[in-house]
Amino acid sequence: VLREPPVQLPAEADASGEVQAAGVWHELAERAAVLGVLERVAADNMRVLLGISQFSTSLMQTVSALSEQLETQYVFLRRLREGTKDEAGVWDDEATAALGLDAQAKVGEAAGSRVFWGAFHQVDPLVSVLGRALLAMAKTALRCADARALSVLLDAWRQTVDGVAARHAANAALMEGLAQTAGALRQLCAAGDDAQQAQVRKALDAQAFTELLSLTEENLLSFHAPLRRSTLQLLAYFDAPLLESPGASSETCGMVALALQLEETEAGFDTYKERMNYLRRMAVLAVGGRVSRACVRVFPYVALAQLSVNMRPVWGEAATQLARLTESSEGGELLWTSVWHVLHMFSDERRLVARGLTPAARRWLGMRRALCDAQTAYDAASAAKLDGRALECPN
Repeated sequence: VLREPPVQLPAEADASGEVQAAGVWHELAERAAVLGVLERVAADNMRVLLGISQFSTSLMQTVSALSEQLETQYVFLRRLREGTKDEAGVWDDEATAALGLDAQAKVGEAAGSRVFWGAFHQVDPLVSVLGRALLAMAKTALRCADARALSVLLDAWRQTVDGVAARHAANAALMEGLAQTAGALRQLCAAGDDAQQAQVRKALDAQAFTELLSLTEENLLSFHAPLRRSTLQLLAYFDAPLLESPGASSETCGMVALALQLEETEAGFDTYKERMNYLRRMAVLAVGGRVSRACVRVFPYVALAQLSVNMRPVWGEAATQLARLTESSEGGELLWTSVWHVLHMFSDERRLVARGLTPAARRWLGMRRALCDAQTAYDAASAAKLDGRALECPN
């Protein structure tokens, strides 16, 4: 099954971005099931590892090719839209949905400058299978536990981080697969030679931590708890940056470790106080002035994400700890920048319903939206005029 040609996704999708061809989803589920069997098969582990690696490489090439094609089409269609504003039908929601683009983005605005690779996107299932393949590869490499397995794992890590993660970091399965791969690299580092050990240390050093944090920090704002947790698990395997100090200091920043402990603590009536205790410790660290600017953003992002936890006592405590940012000189700017970032993330309303709703609910929302759009157009056409302008709400 894994040797079959890479799956091709159809070009058509409905208004919510749901791929219509059920056969594609069945094929992806079948390949994911095969990967699950390979994790437990009693065979030559190195042969299994090489087979999964070959499949992962083919899948990465497919994802990268589709992503580049969509980005090229996106730029072309945005230019076409700018030049044909008076020709209705050249640019419509159906064409936008078929490409999985951001329908709400306005030409010339920052939100329209790139494709939004959200959970509704048609490439997302392929990225999820890639994350599952990385998970199987990491577990199989740990059973091999030799320098050859470490080399295969290093190649997979570089290809994924450099080629796929930059666009699809919002995929929870990919973050989980990368986290398991990073953990396996840490464990297998001693089995490699000096050159391989140096490569592992460079791949997981503090500089690489800062670069990956810039790609994945939006995940910490997500209302999807598994995405926040898998992202923090991935960041925790990197070397944490040192705390800033007037003199030489070897004390590392524990912001990510505290955030991971918070997310791994269940938000129940008997455990939410322990969860909030980690948030208070993060606040103390954030206002202390010794955390780097890149790492300090972890605190407001994680605190804002607690407002999506379904437990009222958590909300008040999260707001209280966020207010403590104003105690530092740059904390106020950081607080409001983070809040604005959250609002900007959901400028496209489809991001609010990307996860959690059934396909039937998404179709219903799509029909309701079409009816509302039709009613709005009718009301605008028949609205009263004042000085040549229609009295209509811009929302």
